[in-house]
Amino acid sequence: MAPAGTPPAVVEKINADMITASRTEAAITAVRAGGSETGDLSTVQCRDFLRRETAMWAEAAKRAEVTPE
Repeated sequence: MAPAGTPPAVVEKINADMITASRTEAAITAVRAGGSETGDLSTVQCRDFLRRETAMWAEAAKRAEVTPE
């Protein structure tokens, strides 16, 4: 994620660097220790994933009548 208005080329560079870093043994080990897996999402795939997850959890919170404190 980056601030709104970040140039697309900068976003793509950050994404490429994050993918490279996530492929290191140290990153894989750390992420797996937390019960997760690393992934190689493009910026578009990441955006779409976050939109789906946000909608899903917003609906779950609404159904559970969760309110902000």
